[in-house]
Amino acid sequence: LSDNPWARVLPNHLLPPGSFEPSPSAFLSPSRRLPALAAMRPPWCPLHTPSLASPLLLLLFLLGGGAEAEGLEDPELLVTVRGGRLRGLRLMAPGGPVSAFLGIPFAEPPVGPRRFLPPEPKRPWPGVLNATAFQRVCYQYVDTLYPGFEGTEMWNPNRELSEDCLYLNVWTPYPRPASPTPVLVWIYGGGFYSGASSLDVYDGRFLAQAEGTVLVSMNYRVGAFGFLALPGSREAPGNVGLLDQRLALQWVQENVAAFGGDPTSVTLFGESAGAASVGMHLLSPPSRGLFHRAVLQSGAPNGPWATVGVGEARRRATLLARLVGCPPGGAGGNDTDLVACLRTRPSQDLVDHEWHVLPQESVLVGVVKDEGSYFLVYGAPGFSKNNESLISRAQFLAGVRVGVPQASDLAAEAVVLHYTDWLHPEDPARLREAMRAELSLSFRRDPNDPRDPKVPQWPPYTAGAQQYVSLNLRPLEVRRGLRAQACAFWNRFLPKLLSATGTQGPAGRGWEEAGEKRGAERERELGAGRV
Repeated sequence: LSDNPWARVLPNHLLPPGSFEPSPSAFLSPSRRLPALAAMRPPWCPLHTPSLASPLLLLLFLLGGGAEAEGLEDPELLVTVRGGRLRGLRLMAPGGPVSAFLGIPFAEPPVGPRRFLPPEPKRPWPGVLNATAFQRVCYQYVDTLYPGFEGTEMWNPNRELSEDCLYLNVWTPYPRPASPTPVLVWIYGGGFYSGASSLDVYDGRFLAQAEGTVLVSMNYRVGAFGFLALPGSREAPGNVGLLDQRLALQWVQENVAAFGGDPTSVTLFGESAGAASVGMHLLSPPSRGLFHRAVLQSGAPNGPWATVGVGEARRRATLLARLVGCPPGGAGGNDTDLVACLRTRPSQDLVDHEWHVLPQESVLVGVVKDEGSYFLVYGAPGFSKNNESLISRAQFLAGVRVGVPQASDLAAEAVVLHYTDWLHPEDPARLREAMRAELSLSFRRDPNDPRDPKVPQWPPYTAGAQQYVSLNLRPLEVRRGLRAQACAFWNRFLPKLLSATGTQGPAGRGWEEAGEKRGAERERELGAGRV
C-alpha cells in the first residue's frame, strides 16, 4: 500500500507471549518506488493511500455540513463520565437532530517523556468540559502530490497536527435513548501512517440518526509516533497506536451507558488499516470483552502490508534513529526462557489448545466497491485525476491489454466479451462499471429478525453452500458463489482458450500453466471445505 516506514504494525503486545510477533513497516528501497512519482516528492515522503468510502462510510458522509450548536445547556447535552462532566451540542441530520460530544480526551497527552509509550487514562478534570468541536489530529504525513485536488485533500488532516491528539467523539440520537442502544465504534484507515476521526467523510451524525445507534470514533497515533518499535524495550515497545485504540474501547465500556449506549452490544468496524486493526483486536486476548461484533472492510491483520517481524522492526527503528542523528539502541528482548518452557509441554497439550486462542465473535468480511479506481491516479499508465470517468470500448480493450499483457488477440477479446453488457455494448457508463468491483458489506446487528418471518434470512457463509448477500437499496437477496462466473472465466476458460489458439509466447504459456495450477488448487480447496 505504501512505502511509508510505519505503515505496518507489530502485534507482539496484543497477543500472549510467544504467539507471533510482527511490527511497524519501514522504508522500501528506491527501486520499489513508482518512478513517475519519485521525482515529484522528497525521497522519504510516502504516497498517501487513504481509507476509501464504503456503504457505512457513505452513510457517515451524506449531506455533511457545519456544526451549529443549539441549546448548550439542554440537559440532553450535559453528560457525566468517569473523567468529569461534558457539554455537547445538538446537530441536525436529514432525519432529525443528533447529540454530538466531540473532542473528548480519553488519554493523557502522549508528549515529552510519554512519546512512544503506551497511553495512560485521562485524569479527571474540574468543571464542565466543552465537547463541542473536534480536537487536534495526530502528527502524520500530509499528501501534497495533487494540491487543491478534492479527491486527495478530503483525506488530509482538517485540524491542527499535534502529538496531543488522543480524543474521541460520540454521536447519539436526540433525545437520548430511553433504553440501552447498540454501539458502533469506528477505526479509520490510512496505512497506519495517516488518518483522523475528524474528517468530513466520517461525520457520525447521519448514521447515529438513521439507525438510532450510538456511534464512537477515536484518534490513534500513526507513523513512528504510534508504531516505532524496539522489541524488548520498555521505552518503545511498539504498537502504541493499537493500544490507543484499546484504551478508547475501554473508555467506551466504562462510559457509553451515560450516552444511552449498551456496553454489552458494541460493534467494532474499520476500513483498510482500520480493518487490520479490528483483526488485531480480534486476535488480542486483552481486547476481548471490549466489543462483541466486528466488521473488516478491505483489510486483514495478516495482510503482507500490515505486519512485519520484530527483527525488521528493530532494524527500521534504528535506521530512523541514524537518519535523525541518534545512536542505535541495544539488542533487547529475551525469548530463551519462553521457548524452554514450551519445550517441556506435551505435544498434544499444545495441539489441543491451539484453536482456543481464536475468538468467537461474529465477524463479517467483504469486498468494497469502487476502491481500486482511486489508486489508478498514483501510477497506472494513462490515468490521471483529470481523466473522464466514462470510457470507450477501445479504452476498455487497452486496459485489458495492460492488465493481461500476455494474452493473444483472441484472449483479449474474450475478456472484453465476458465483461461487456451486450445490450448496451457502446455505453460508456456501463463500460466504466465493468472496470469496478461488485460488492461491499457491512452490518451492525444480527440481520435475521425473528419478529418478521417475511424478511429473507441471512445464512452464515460455508465452503459448501457459499451463500452471501449484497447490501444495497434493494431487498435482501441470498446468492451463491460470489464471483463464481468470473473465477471460472479466469481459472478455466481463458487458459484453455490460450492453449487452443496456440499464439501465445513463452510468457503466455507460463501464465496459462499458472492459471491451470490455480484452478486445480481451487478445486482441492473446495473439496476440502476451505475457502
